[in-house]
Amino acid sequence: MVPKSDTYRTGPNVIASKSKGKTVHYDPVITDDHPAPPGEVLTRTREAAEHTSAGVAQWSEDVEHVPWGDVVMRDRAYIKFSYSETESLPSDFDEWQNRTTGHLHNEDWAEYIVVWRKNRLELYTGHARKDWVLGHMKLVFVIPLGQSTTRLSLYSFVDLTFCIVCPPAPLRHRSKRRWLNRRHKGLNIFVFKIRSRTRAIDWVWKLWRHLGGELPTSLDIRSPLLDTRVRIDMPRFEGIELTAAYQIFENENVLRLCRESLSKTGDEHELLRHKLKTGAELALAWRSETNLDWVWQLDDVQGNPRKWAILCGLALNQHGKGAHLEVRLKEHFPTRLHLKDGTVLDEPPAVEGYLERIRPNSQLKQSVYLTIHNNHIFAVPIAHAHHPRPPGFLPPGIDADSLRESEVQRGAQQILHATGMTDLRNIIAVRRAFHIAQDKGSLHMRRSFELLLTTGNVVRFEAFSCQVALEWIVRLRPLISYWRRRHQADAQTEMQLAYISTGRARITPLRHASLPELSSFFNWCALEGCRSIVRSGKLFARKGLWGQYKHVQVVLIAGNLVQFRITGRKSLHHHRHTGINLQDAYLVSGYLAAQYLPEGQYDPDAPHLARRYQDGLETDDGPEDTLFMMWYRTQVDPSSNMSKVVAGDTPRLEVKRQLSFFKTRSKLERDAWVWAINMEIEKAVRSTKDREERIREAGNIVKT
Repeated sequence: MVPKSDTYRTGPNVIASKSKGKTVHYDPVITDDHPAPPGEVLTRTREAAEHTSAGVAQWSEDVEHVPWGDVVMRDRAYIKFSYSETESLPSDFDEWQNRTTGHLHNEDWAEYIVVWRKNRLELYTGHARKDWVLGHMKLVFVIPLGQSTTRLSLYSFVDLTFCIVCPPAPLRHRSKRRWLNRRHKGLNIFVFKIRSRTRAIDWVWKLWRHLGGELPTSLDIRSPLLDTRVRIDMPRFEGIELTAAYQIFENENVLRLCRESLSKTGDEHELLRHKLKTGAELALAWRSETNLDWVWQLDDVQGNPRKWAILCGLALNQHGKGAHLEVRLKEHFPTRLHLKDGTVLDEPPAVEGYLERIRPNSQLKQSVYLTIHNNHIFAVPIAHAHHPRPPGFLPPGIDADSLRESEVQRGAQQILHATGMTDLRNIIAVRRAFHIAQDKGSLHMRRSFELLLTTGNVVRFEAFSCQVALEWIVRLRPLISYWRRRHQADAQTEMQLAYISTGRARITPLRHASLPELSSFFNWCALEGCRSIVRSGKLFARKGLWGQYKHVQVVLIAGNLVQFRITGRKSLHHHRHTGINLQDAYLVSGYLAAQYLPEGQYDPDAPHLARRYQDGLETDDGPEDTLFMMWYRTQVDPSSNMSKVVAGDTPRLEVKRQLSFFKTRSKLERDAWVWAINMEIEKAVRSTKDREERIREAGNIVKT
């Protein structure tokens, strides 16, 4: 039996629903009211809508107005090509369908120039000598977009790879030779990976519209905080349907409609009203199971407005299930912890400074700069300390935002130059140094402190004065206590989300449960760069296709993935292993990464082993659900600022890239890492717009 639901009007074309039952949060709302005229809704936009032919033309689809032969879109992409002799592949071919589809002829991934000309896609590969002889790059694949048998689908919501399935097509118009892959039957399968996530969504949206994707009659916006929804009807008058939809579903307009609808009088809405009054903000996000994709970039990588920034989520259909739109509180990395006994702990301020480490046997001193970021202590060489400004000194004309941004960048530079790091949770106690003998060295002992590690080792540091040594002790103790409790709370939250996503905590999983905790798990600090560390944790990593996986501590910061090797030696620090610059990196996950492994390293039929970790996490996710890999270019200086890349640094298509594999503990953890890394790649792409434009336009294509 389905519980009843209360419905009420909140304005023209907007309906809000309050669900009475926990098991059916979002039942369809049935109403006998006729939709109000779209003009009434159009007046709610941020700018006055212009109902003129010029206004209509301004918002029209770009593809319809491009002359034959001109380029609609052009990009670089990593593409995986497969061929199937059968012509009965599922219409929504994605990661799940790929796992169960046999007899596919697969080729390796390769980087191509993708050119969209009206009713076809052209894929080019580059070679210096052939380009010089032919006058253009080599055209190797053609994907027809004008045939009804060409199908588009989202391959993976996690890493935003999309797939096009089509019959073989000739390389040139009206050509009877050189058919794709030299076959006349069967189906070709192309899986596309574009570095920028928003750019990939733009491709999916425009291709989806071009191939006949239709807008629904209405769009439901769910509120996980209140277990309610807001429904906005689509305009349906002829001529400017998409134009009106763009105007209605503009980010600020939709958020204002949600605030008006969800802030109605009522006890159940008091929580939201209180949070909004205290400075909380609302944001929109497309959600698929336990993955969030925030609506945060309203302009594309070229600086043009993305009118479809909200509606593009309608094209994100995977495994026969579409993503749904949610309005959530804009949460950042949590800095306040609520314990079970009611105690509230705020994140203590970090500490940093110059110290001298005293070797236990030789008593030799080594100068080092220690700095704390999140739950990690980093050892930085004196030459790259990047110390803060002296107290009271502030350059003229600097505002709070600029000061915060400079502090984040300063912390990132410290981590990039760090030679070692350790976790605060590895420290049992912080104490004053002591010595039985009374000699001239007693003064040195009074200004020293010791760290007692979980390994039993004692590490001693000497400060500038006794007062500074005491300050280190006073600051470190609450930091250790807080981050130990913070980790326990985060582990509990991750386990709850993992259980819901896999269904282990219930007989049947609640894949569409509200899950307000997702907002803090995929928090806005990764998007807005509020902290020096975007994400950190322990992973198993391997460089290349062969060799053993190594247990490493990975820190994601400022467009770089820094790895510290975890050794079995009883030392204070995990020594720096390597760093990956994400500027030209491509990332794929799941079955695509597992397929790339050499033969014998992945068995899709192997049983999933149940695992339990030290923090209590239990999971039985398969190897393909915990795996992701990256192609990247080797940088001479990983800490270099990629926004200052020289004009001539345009990588060729045939350039060889390095490859690394990473394994996580669970699927949810893998998804969070992939999301965070993709956000850093997105920011790296947008920070070098001119360079990205040169990369997209590099090379001549066939003239028509």
